[in-house]
Formats: sequence, structure tokens, C-alpha cells
Amino acid sequence: MSEEKKTTETEEPQEKHQESKRYLIFYVIALFSVALVLILLSYLTQVKADKELANMGVQLQEQTTAVEGAQARMEVLQKTVEEQSSMLEELQAQLDEQKARTDEYREKYKALATLLEAQELEKQGKLKEAKEMAASLDARYGADRLDGMGEDDLLTPEQAAIYWSLNVLDVPEEPAVENPQ
Repeated sequence: MSEEKKTTETEEPQEKHQESKRYLIFYVIALFSVALVLILLSYLTQVKADKELANMGVQLQEQTTAVEGAQARMEVLQKTVEEQSSMLEELQAQLDEQKARTDEYREKYKALATLLEAQELEKQGKLKEAKEMAASLDARYGADRLDGMGEDDLLTPEQAAIYWSLNVLDVPEEPAVENPQ
């Protein structure tokens, strides 16, 4: 029995050693398998992240191109607005000049119309009314604008002569009418 005991005793540690080696090998294989799965997952995650990063890079490039295009269009529009603004200012200046000319012609027309009306009254023998109209011209515009000598005069020299002839009319005084009471 002692031999059997020794054999059994030696077999037991060897079996335990064998069994522990099996567990150890299984444990090592399991660890390597888990490590391989983690490496594979990490690789797949990295590939996915790289694809997303590439897509984001493309999108960023497209957006940058769109922004640059928009900026170029905005600059063109800005130049167009500036050109149109300067053109508008020029046209406004021309319009103001034309309005001033129109007002000047309107004043000349009014003065001439009044002068012609006064001349017509003189021809009809209504000297007092004709002289009053000439005096109203003088009051409204001033004699210096009606003398036909200056650049801003309303009348030509010929028309001014008519004006002066109406101003110097001798209007006979009407006899005083006595009130019969």
C-alpha cells in the first residue's frame, strides 16, 4: 500500500497540476480572445470615426466654399449698391437743378403773364389798373430783377422796357365825386 499511496499521492499533485495548467491555458486563451475582441472593436470604432471625420471635412469644405461664394456675391452686390448710390446722387443733383430751373421759369412766366395783362389793360385805357399791376410786379420781385440787366432777371431787356413804360404812366386823377346829401 505504500507504493500505491505514493503513486496516488504523486498522481494527485500531477493531476492537480495538469488541471491547473488547463485552467491557466483556458484563462490565457479567454484573455487573449477578449483582448482580440477589444482590439477589433477599437479598430471598427476608429474606422467609423475616420469616416465621420472625412465626411465632416467634406461638409466643412463645402460650407467654406458656399460662404466664400456668398461673400463674393455680397461684394459684387455691395459694389453695385455703391455704383447705384453714386448714380442716384448724380440724378438727384440733376433733378434738383431741373427743379430750380423749373421754378425759375415758373417765376418768369408769372412775371411775364402779369406784365402782358398790365399791357393789355393799358391798351384798353385802364391806366390805373395797368400801373397797379406793374407796381405789384415791383413789390413781388423787386425792381432789380425786373430791369433786364442781370443774369437772374425775370424779364428780357425788351420786356423790361414794357415794364418801365407801365411804371411811368401818367394816370390822371379822377375827379372827386361829391356826395349829394
